[in-house]
Amino acid sequence: MKLLLPSPEQKLIWPEVEEAGIDLWIKRDDLIHPLISGNKWRKLSGILEKAQQLQAIGLATFGGAWSNHLLALAACGKELGFRTRGVVRGDAVRNRLLQTCKELGMELTFMSREDYRRVRRENHSLRMEDDWLWIPEGADCPEGREGMQTLWAELDNRYDYLLDAVGSGCSVRGLKQNNPTSAEIYGFMAVKDTELADTLETEGIRVIRESARRGFGRTDPRLLECCKEFEAITGFPLDPVYTGKMWSRFLEMVATGHFPEGSRVLFVHSGGLSGWWSFA
Repeated sequence: MKLLLPSPEQKLIWPEVEEAGIDLWIKRDDLIHPLISGNKWRKLSGILEKAQQLQAIGLATFGGAWSNHLLALAACGKELGFRTRGVVRGDAVRNRLLQTCKELGMELTFMSREDYRRVRRENHSLRMEDDWLWIPEGADCPEGREGMQTLWAELDNRYDYLLDAVGSGCSVRGLKQNNPTSAEIYGFMAVKDTELADTLETEGIRVIRESARRGFGRTDPRLLECCKEFEAITGFPLDPVYTGKMWSRFLEMVATGHFPEGSRVLFVHSGGLSGWWSFA
């Protein structure tokens, strides 16, 4: 499998950030792989090794109709020779992401939202069933969180703050649990989930709830304009579901003087650029 690792760690120049005296860097995990990018690869890497050790014939998981996790697992299966299955939340639909999953060989089934919520609550660990390895939604399990520690090992600089977008909370929790530095971890919520936000705070993560805006997967003209401006200035995109929301809220925090002058900040680009597909 062709992966760009370690992913680039690059200086990001932005006028308002420079004026505030902040040294801003970005971890370009979006470049790891076109379909298995960012935290998706990091969370799945150890799980894939375990699947090989267990001699699993296939990999199965859960996700919404626009789930980057489903897409990443389908691509991993194609690359590594595993059969794949995806259980999709809600009524049967057709879209570009699910069609790509099918083209990569993933078998898709749909589950009612009520049953899906029950299954999600009951599945927080890997399990083998009929030689298939079942993976929790978003790879939110101890092995998935452990995989995030590889990001720390790749860093050349030391940081005062690390910023990460939050969906299931797996990535930011993995970064916190395996943090070998004194950097403060900020979790920017992409979903309105009070219970999750409260849990993350009890684990020592600084949670930014306002970044969720109108809720998961929902955008607004100001957010989309912010994403377009970022790409126009930097030459590369953010996604509108996770990192776009984090960037927009980060700029607001810079404007109010939240980060002290002289701070060094790492913005984690967690990939997920297929989030733009829903706008096509």
